[in-house]
Amino acid sequence: SGFVFQWGTGLASSGRRLCPGQTLPLFLTAKEPSRVTGLENSKAICVIAGSDHSAALTDAGELYVWGSNKHGQLATQAAFLPMPQKIEARCFQNEKVTAVWSGWTHLVAQTETGKVFTWGRADYGQLGRKLESHEGCKPEKRDSFLLCSRPQNSTPSSLHCLTGANEAKPDQASAGCSAGLVPPQEHLIRMGLASEQRLKFSQSRKVSCGSEHNLAVIGGACYSWGWNEHGMCGDGTEANVWTPKPVQVLQLSSGLLVGCGSGHSLALCQLPAHPALEIQDPKATYPSPHAAEDPESQEAMDKERN
Repeated sequence: SGFVFQWGTGLASSGRRLCPGQTLPLFLTAKEPSRVTGLENSKAICVIAGSDHSAALTDAGELYVWGSNKHGQLATQAAFLPMPQKIEARCFQNEKVTAVWSGWTHLVAQTETGKVFTWGRADYGQLGRKLESHEGCKPEKRDSFLLCSRPQNSTPSSLHCLTGANEAKPDQASAGCSAGLVPPQEHLIRMGLASEQRLKFSQSRKVSCGSEHNLAVIGGACYSWGWNEHGMCGDGTEANVWTPKPVQVLQLSSGLLVGCGSGHSLALCQLPAHPALEIQDPKATYPSPHAAEDPESQEAMDKERN
């Protein structure tokens, strides 16, 4: 049916403070699932939630958002949207949105031609681009409503280096990535996956948002950007990554899936993996280079391990 339900009162206090004099819709104050009003004429195919905002993608390729706009994540001038509001198609260069992901305070969307757009909070590099200024949304009163001058980061902007995320380059199709999120079936069969398991893989995403960092698979390579205090961008440092960069350690691996936590990242890669990533059996014994010349020494080493 495409109906969207919401429950939990976490957004209600912000709504009352930022929308004085307005009656909040029931779904913002419900403690049981309540239908989100304002989407009656649309069929949602995907819903996501950030720290203080929500979004729904429809089968028509339209993206609706509501909740807090403190960091420009709703692409509007309003400080708070109590009801779903569509982000105008012109924000996505008049293309339909086909996928959307959310961090705590930023969003990432992909359009029908593979373009990737980011918007929202930007002070840790979440948007994959440096802004001229990192000013936030500064509310001001006007006719009893709280508005904010639209900050630079509140308008969805395309990241050209991520165009085609989820898709494979023609010469990399055999490496395990193909257009439409579908890994080549031959590789999945080799992995011993049943047909229903292969279907789940084909529906898996190759973009993921953590709280303030992101991962994307482009042409079989894993890219990361954003907050890196705990090293979750995978570059061996704790410095924030301002533009998408390939994760070098995974460069020889064929990434199938990626996932982000708040302070860590995951990648599921196809074999053969990078030699440095191969896991050795801790119980296994490995012959020394001189084992053939000194069998007694090897036997002593084996006994020492045991």
